[in-house]
Amino acid sequence: MLKSHTILKQILLVATGLFSVAIPGTASAAPVVQVLGFQDANAAFSLNSFTYETPPGVGNNSFTGITAGAVDNLTFSSGGPNSGIYAGYVSPSIAASPFSAIGQSTRVFFNAGGGGGFVQLNYLGSALTDLIVLWGTVDSGTTRNRIQFGIGMGAQVVTGDDVLGACSASFGAGACGDGDHNALVRISNLDPFLVARFSDATLNSFEFNVRAIPEPATWAMMVLGFFGIGFVAVRRRKAGPSLRIA
Repeated sequence: MLKSHTILKQILLVATGLFSVAIPGTASAAPVVQVLGFQDANAAFSLNSFTYETPPGVGNNSFTGITAGAVDNLTFSSGGPNSGIYAGYVSPSIAASPFSAIGQSTRVFFNAGGGGGFVQLNYLGSALTDLIVLWGTVDSGTTRNRIQFGIGMGAQVVTGDDVLGACSASFGAGACGDGDHNALVRISNLDPFLVARFSDATLNSFEFNVRAIPEPATWAMMVLGFFGIGFVAVRRRKAGPSLRIA
């Protein structure tokens, strides 16, 4: 009997830890920024682990920005100069593909135009706590390349400064040059969000694409379920003989 209580106590401790991560409602610590890979912006695209979103209705070599639409599990809108979705080669004065200038004719990407342009992504379904971003030509500064997770009070912000700092921390000082490297970036430890706004207040643009990571609540429930099944099995094995009447 004592052993069963010990097992139950362990299950409750694990459950408490899981739900503290999976259930929204309390403010989290600062976002964690990790650079998974990077490359010179003028090199052929080689960050092949990145699966980018492909907006419907945007053909190859389509050079005109599209300001609103749907992309897989999200909708998007944009405002300001030159903001929207682009594909193929775009004039450097407007945008530079995060997939690099070489072989980009079939690549689709978002662009928050310089001088106050923005792209807002509105996720459908469960809230997210992680995001992977293909970040084009990372620029330093707090008002240049800038992502705001959640709109309004308490929103969390990640900037190009954070990405350059994370790159230096992982790969050495100055590994990602200011304004001349693309980076594959994972942003985690976020408060659950359904809206992310990408913007750039300077004359430079913020070119990017995204891949979301599902919110972990589902995984927590599955793990708890497995623990519960194991606990019931132990109880039945111990109590089985004493429950037999006939």
